[in-house]
Amino acid sequence: MSELPEQSVALIVLFLIFLIFFTLKKKNPINSKTLSTFRVLFPSWRFFDQPGIQPQLYYQTNLSSDWILLNQKMNFSYTTFLLNPKGNLAHAKNNLLQHLLIDLNDNLSEPSPTYTLVKTWVLDHLKSTAPLARSFQFKLVTNGDEDLLVSPLYEIQSC
Repeated sequence: MSELPEQSVALIVLFLIFLIFFTLKKKNPINSKTLSTFRVLFPSWRFFDQPGIQPQLYYQTNLSSDWILLNQKMNFSYTTFLLNPKGNLAHAKNNLLQHLLIDLNDNLSEPSPTYTLVKTWVLDHLKSTAPLARSFQFKLVTNGDEDLLVSPLYEIQSC
């Protein structure tokens, strides 16, 4: 059994100290509007940050007073293991909701690009499912039915 030279042990210890320091360092929110816009292109890598919180998006229109769930859970099967565009889209939408949760925790003073994307997602869904709707509202809810965000009432512009 060969022993590690003292320099290698010192480098490993130095690397571990460096890793611990940057892991425990407080992360600053993104304040630049340009960088915040590009952030929505990248997935949220917080796999096990808060495993219990799964945001759900609900909407309602002037046609119905009931809140309707927009992001349905995907059923996975072996046939969709290699090619799954619907699953990829559902994963991207759930990532968008995770980013919106992060933005809510950052207490941004103006609507973030993530908020605008969620609003556009709801509007796009309504154009195909409820073309007669004239106004809409959406809310973000956690597993415990706690309303994290309730949007104002938005008017739908007719073309």
